[in-house]
Amino acid sequence: MRWFVLMCLAGLGGLPVFSGCSASPTRQTQATPARLSAIAEELIELAADDQRYEQLVMNNEIPGDRDEFMATKKRLMSVRGQRCKAIFDEIGFPDYEMVGQEASEAFWIIVQHNDADPVFQERVAGAMRGAVERGAADGSKLAYLTDRVLINTDRPQMYGTQLDYIHEQARAIPKELGDPAGVDARRAAVGLEPLAEYMNGSSELFFMMNEGALREMGVTEPFVYEAGFSAW
Repeated sequence: MRWFVLMCLAGLGGLPVFSGCSASPTRQTQATPARLSAIAEELIELAADDQRYEQLVMNNEIPGDRDEFMATKKRLMSVRGQRCKAIFDEIGFPDYEMVGQEASEAFWIIVQHNDADPVFQERVAGAMRGAVERGAADGSKLAYLTDRVLINTDRPQMYGTQLDYIHEQARAIPKELGDPAGVDARRAAVGLEPLAEYMNGSSELFFMMNEGALREMGVTEPFVYEAGFSAW
């Protein structure tokens, strides 16, 4: 049986400085305002395309053959990732000061979804840290990307943003998590809700996206963690 799951829609104490990545790299500022404006427009369009595909999956509205759709989705994700890499090589991390918040976060979500290139994800995370320290990027989004890099390179995540599911319970669980006892403190430090709340919302979405199949299995509602749950 095939299951629908979300890719991930998301002080810096505890954020790692990845090896080979400067925490505050030199920003490249040679681009003209007109060039930065053009980059911003392109990033917003690329992210809108990314989200169209994600929304079709989320709503169980995949047109035509599912395998063909997913292959096209994967191919276009790679194309968008390559464009982001070219932009990164040209101007560095496109932070709020350079391209505005909407375009900067558009860049982030494309990189976040481009799991085929964890090396580039890690480069961006290292550069993004400096932007967060200047107030020119969102620390919670850096936390999501940090976890993505760690999981994609076989290391325990720090914030519990990356998920697995126990299907027969409609239950979201975090992938491997380092120092589980401290996770809520780390999440609070970057503006994220407690992990149990995040897991409950994710379980609800999983149930919504797979309700027909789950009801056939006898699952009639999503799993709910009690407030304050911490036995991760």
